[in-house]
Amino acid sequence: MQAARSRLLPPLRQAVQVMPGCVMAAASLPPGSAAAPGSREVFERFVELLYRRRRVRQAFECCVVSTGYVDHSPARHTGRAQSLRHLQRRMADPALQLELLHTTFDGQVGMVHLRVHEADGVTRERVEIYRLSGGRITEHWSVAA
Repeated sequence: MQAARSRLLPPLRQAVQVMPGCVMAAASLPPGSAAAPGSREVFERFVELLYRRRRVRQAFECCVVSTGYVDHSPARHTGRAQSLRHLQRRMADPALQLELLHTTFDGQVGMVHLRVHEADGVTRERVEIYRLSGGRITEHWSVAA
């Protein structure tokens, strides 16, 4: 099992601090592998599909890792499948209005600042933080005000 696993995982190069208190391991691509798409481009595509077009499944299929995705949001949608189902229900609500205020990307971290207008008339501001690795989104955090 260990030998099979070591063939599947790229070797680690170094630990990288993503944000205070968050450290990730940076991996190098195996020899002969094609380079992953640029993380900034993947993040921008994800923002376009999820927040502007509300194509949740398409956003996840093209931009989020298939295994190992971690959602650190307070709603406890911890995995990819749970997050996908939650966002599909949420984005299907025609009364929900999203207003993108800012997006930024630095290193391997992208952030979306948005204003959410709920069906009940309540308006909240949120910051969604995404970490990418290997050209795919691997982690998500939410901050709501």
